[in-house]
Amino acid sequence: MKCISLVDRIKFEFEGNIHKNAIAFGDVDNDSCNELVVGNLAGALSIFKGMQSKPWAFAQNLGMISSVIVGDIMNINKNMVVSISTEGSLYLFNVSENLNYRLELIKLGRTKSPSVVSCGEEATEYLKSGKTNDTLLLKAFHNQRLPANTKTSLLADIDNDGNVELVVGLTDRVVRTYRWVKLNEMGGKLIGIHKWEFADQIGTISLNPNSNDGGVNIIVSQPGGTYAKLECWGKRKLKTDKPNEETFTIEVHSEDYGENGEEKVSNLTPFYYELDSAKMRNRNISTEIVGGIYGLNRNNEETKSLLAIGTVDGTLMLVDESEILWSLQVDHQVFALAKLDVIEPDKEELIACAWDGQTYIVNRDRCTVRFEFDEPVSAFIAGHYTVNPEKRPDTVPCLVYATFSNAIHLFYNVKLRSTISKTYGLEKFCSELLYDFPDFVEENEEDK
Repeated sequence: MKCISLVDRIKFEFEGNIHKNAIAFGDVDNDSCNELVVGNLAGALSIFKGMQSKPWAFAQNLGMISSVIVGDIMNINKNMVVSISTEGSLYLFNVSENLNYRLELIKLGRTKSPSVVSCGEEATEYLKSGKTNDTLLLKAFHNQRLPANTKTSLLADIDNDGNVELVVGLTDRVVRTYRWVKLNEMGGKLIGIHKWEFADQIGTISLNPNSNDGGVNIIVSQPGGTYAKLECWGKRKLKTDKPNEETFTIEVHSEDYGENGEEKVSNLTPFYYELDSAKMRNRNISTEIVGGIYGLNRNNEETKSLLAIGTVDGTLMLVDESEILWSLQVDHQVFALAKLDVIEPDKEELIACAWDGQTYIVNRDRCTVRFEFDEPVSAFIAGHYTVNPEKRPDTVPCLVYATFSNAIHLFYNVKLRSTISKTYGLEKFCSELLYDFPDFVEENEEDK
């Protein structure tokens, strides 16, 4: 297996223990630049911007933060930062409003920030650039109690109604969904929509495109390398058997059944996929899952609805519904999965990270390269980050490692070049990093 080196790195200072799902990328201040949001078990939330090692914005006393996400949770075309603790405390932050309030204080001369005041009319751009040494203090505009023991969350339009919902997974083997409802001019709250209970512990939750109606399904990993699918469409197109009749649209209700009791549409019941490999593995082994993987399905057709499954014993699988397309065994305990476009446009690769920092990048043909991070890892994500907010370039692909030594390492410009070579009549995939100065790249071949 080929081993690669990454040289473009930013080291952020952040103290405390980090839950594996309490780290996320997102445009927190709606300036078209992606920032990094991190929360710890002591209740501190930090936002990092650009290449500054210290937090650009900060909040505290939020409980034991177990999940953070960034998105348009209020459906107003404006991103918010969402922090959820294990105690069930949910906090919403409008970073743009906090930034505007800080600018008003500057204009009124009520701040003792020489680095900002000296900028005069350029104070706005200076604050947004992330170069100021003064950390922006965040204040939550909404606080709400949810059921305790949240371990993971995401934002998505799960019922295809044009509105974003909040999906949370709990350690109580429960998945819940919420939607923001505006009560009056002063504010609103999240109301519960769906609730599912599972027989086994939930690993992670992800989304997978639905080929039937263009919506998305919620997929939930289950112990033993298995998973469950949840369907909760708001509308679904049903095709008739007669070719001359048009497709029609109906509303989805849980009581929609056919004459003989069969389901016409989803009744929101989890559908379990017992993969063949589940018969040969420990039923209690922890499982991770990520959906929306590009590749060829079982009919040899291109699709973006494949699933990647990883278990803590080092097994990686690419799955099309109930069929395993391929499996790969690695020598390290995989605890986090992600997808990232590092080779071909719009064809994301699978990224798997182990507790000891070993990271595997796998393409759709099961060809793999490895990156050796040199510290144990408490949390890992892969995504896109804006390194230079002032210049506002395109975001670049990154790998982020949160360590146990009060530091977060972000590797950016993660780009791979694919070449095809033929050996013994077989096409083999080989990847190497693209750098302007290739002398910095160290590669070595090792036996698998």
